[in-house]
Amino acid sequence: MESLNAAALAKELDSIDPTTLDSSFDDVTAWLARLVLLYGVPLDYLVPESAMLPENSLRFFYIDPLWIQALVQGACSIGRNGYGDTLIDQALNRRLQPANSQNGLSDRKPASVRDQLRLQYESVEMQDNQEILCWPLTGFFLRSPVVDGWRGLEITGFRNPAASATHEPLKPLRIEQLADDIMFGLFNGTVDQLVIRQPQESLHFGLTRQGNGYAKTLRELGYHNPPASWQTLDRSKRDDRSGVR
Repeated sequence: MESLNAAALAKELDSIDPTTLDSSFDDVTAWLARLVLLYGVPLDYLVPESAMLPENSLRFFYIDPLWIQALVQGACSIGRNGYGDTLIDQALNRRLQPANSQNGLSDRKPASVRDQLRLQYESVEMQDNQEILCWPLTGFFLRSPVVDGWRGLEITGFRNPAASATHEPLKPLRIEQLADDIMFGLFNGTVDQLVIRQPQESLHFGLTRQGNGYAKTLRELGYHNPPASWQTLDRSKRDDRSGVR
């Protein structure tokens, strides 16, 4: 009898509209969304050997969606006691698994986790457009004294400049300092170029003595055109975006 009831419930779960299920299981999908972005996974699990991330190194990685599905399945299997629980669990997995073609529940939630945290702790308004995960997700580990010595680093990831006409930055899904000298970053898509810079308010420029005065050579910062970073600006041309001559 228990198995029949569970089978009926599992069938009903499969027929529920994704939007309704999203609101009904909001807490569940929110927790799983953080798990998809590896929140709660110890650093020793992410980097099992110190030789994989030596001092003064930068390492890039892909996230295998099958590994993430196994991680989510393991989290959903807690408390499973019988065949009926297994049927219900399988139905929930079909709805809540990331990279699932049936719906975007667990592909939408992770894409908005960082926006939700920034809204909560920094009062930064969320964007109107709702992105979904673009697998495979990629990211980086940076292990350097720079992480601890220069707080507030601005980190931006880009796709291959040759393959993108607009050269729009990838959406950061998670940027977090995991240890004193280790920074972790995860982007929505494949990152081919990583730009790390100090925040503008912390930049200080020196001057070069020229005769009886001082001068400064201005360079492109690369915000709008990263491939041109550090190229000397032509002072005869005004850049309306920066107000620099």
